[in-house]
Amino acid sequence: MDHITKILVDRLLGKGIAPGLIPAYVRDMFNTISTNTNLGLNDVNRGMARLGWDEFELDDHTLQLITAVFETDDEYKKGGENSSELKRIHSG
Repeated sequence: MDHITKILVDRLLGKGIAPGLIPAYVRDMFNTISTNTNLGLNDVNRGMARLGWDEFELDDHTLQLITAVFETDDEYKKGGENSSELKRIHSG
């Protein structure tokens, strides 16, 4: 697991997301922001709430970490499901 991914996982754990839910959260986040990369923080939070993540309020720092993971992983750019970072998050 690379450094950014480790920081992201630690941050999500600290925010109360169970380890087994982190890959699903990151995948849903990818699906939310991949449809419109110009979404603001409030828009992303509303989109995630529509997907059932209304108990977790995303903050700007965590959004930046998730975006950094997406930008460094070519599989996310192709569609996300085979992402090496997503697999690392799940196994990490």
